[in-house]
Amino acid sequence: RGGTSRRCTSAGMSGRDDMQMMTDNLPRNPNAMDESSSGAGGGAGAAAAAPYCVILRTAEPGRGEPLEMAREPDPMEGEQTWPTEEELAAAAASKPKKMKPKGWSSYQAAWLIDEEGEGDGTSGSESEGGADGDDMQEAGDAPGDGHEDAPDVEDEDEEEEEEEEEDDDDDEGEEGRRKFEEERDSFLAAKKAAAEDNQFPDEVDTPLDVPARKRFARYRGLKSFRTSPWDPKESLPLDYARIFQLENPGRSRALARRAVCDGDGVAVGTFVTLHLANVPLAVAASASPQRKVVVLTALLRHENRMTTMHCLLHLHPGRGHVIKAKESLVFVVGHRRFEGCPIFSEHGSRGDRFKMLRFFKEGAPVVATLYAPLTFDPCKVTVMKRMPSGAMSLVAAGHLLPADPDRIVLKRVVLSGYPIKIKKRKAVARFMFFNPEDVKYFKPLELWTKHGRRGHIREALGTHGHMKCIFDAPVTQQDTVCLSLYKRVFPKWPAVLP
Repeated sequence: RGGTSRRCTSAGMSGRDDMQMMTDNLPRNPNAMDESSSGAGGGAGAAAAAPYCVILRTAEPGRGEPLEMAREPDPMEGEQTWPTEEELAAAAASKPKKMKPKGWSSYQAAWLIDEEGEGDGTSGSESEGGADGDDMQEAGDAPGDGHEDAPDVEDEDEEEEEEEEEDDDDDEGEEGRRKFEEERDSFLAAKKAAAEDNQFPDEVDTPLDVPARKRFARYRGLKSFRTSPWDPKESLPLDYARIFQLENPGRSRALARRAVCDGDGVAVGTFVTLHLANVPLAVAASASPQRKVVVLTALLRHENRMTTMHCLLHLHPGRGHVIKAKESLVFVVGHRRFEGCPIFSEHGSRGDRFKMLRFFKEGAPVVATLYAPLTFDPCKVTVMKRMPSGAMSLVAAGHLLPADPDRIVLKRVVLSGYPIKIKKRKAVARFMFFNPEDVKYFKPLELWTKHGRRGHIREALGTHGHMKCIFDAPVTQQDTVCLSLYKRVFPKWPAVLP
């Protein structure tokens, strides 16, 4: 990548893990058209006089880029105190001691009850099994089972085998039909959910059996989606302890690319042999002589670290796919190819927070956020979906955005109710909550209607969740009273690291 290949760099093999390049050798090019094009340069006499193998570069120990892709999270990293030796000793002494028979060890006493139960069950099963086995053996050795009917037994065995093969074929056909029906049902359900989301965006029903203050405890209200404060370091998941964050992505990108062009490297077009360190056996077995092409790409600094990546994507027209958030997709980013479960959000420059999209909609560009190895922009991105048959289908394409783990993606939930009694600016609404405690809990939040009115809750009315509301202008009977709640969402950590 760039003008030269430099030493002490990491390398990424297509479909494999990242590795460390140790040495570069300069052999003769077996595929050269003539002697003048082989080697590092010079004429035919210089190439003939050159030795067969010349070591161009050797990596210095300790200068290579570390291959650590993800950090190991420490669950005690955020703790403010640590127990002393006296506290640990006191805790160990305060443990209740178990009674054990004389002469028994602690291990034997701990398993005493289980051993008795297992011993009784095992002995009973063995005795029953032994009795059955003896009975079967006696029945098989009975004098009436002569070998005169052997041909009939063989015919019966052949018929049973044919029936088993027919049953297997029927089972395979039923399994195929079942898989097809499941795929069709899931597609229709996703399509129906997408249509409902288009008609009633972000609206959810308040549960009847669970109080709303418990069901939506992780959500909060915002006076203004753009200007209300939201700390990007607040309530981060455990997966954020595994990733890396660049302090200045633009400067890190410039320094990484400047290091490639420092002149300390092998010129483009030189035929070389690379030696890699700590290559897994599976990778060495896959790189057999029968495999003609193995793509090896040099990585820039920090490009083997996991972080939060963002891709600006456009849905491929005419495909008819319904892509839900956190669905498994295959991403092709530059020379890398990996699977991820992204979340989708709106694209714009309205601030540092963006609304999550439950479905990848056609028309407007969408930003996909996922955990992936760091890749410096600009870089093209292709997104594919793995079909049940195993084939790949192109669903979207776009380009990378700068890596930013502090990008806030908020999921919005809208609770709706309907006015049953109206008097100018005042109204009594129902079906948003079902008990007065929930009305009091959400009273500080602002209400809005689909016709553009703004208001707030005055007080609860009765015991069935009715509430008195007041708005900035008169409301109509066909209007809908809504309440918006938000929470920050994060992508899913990949099951297998790229």
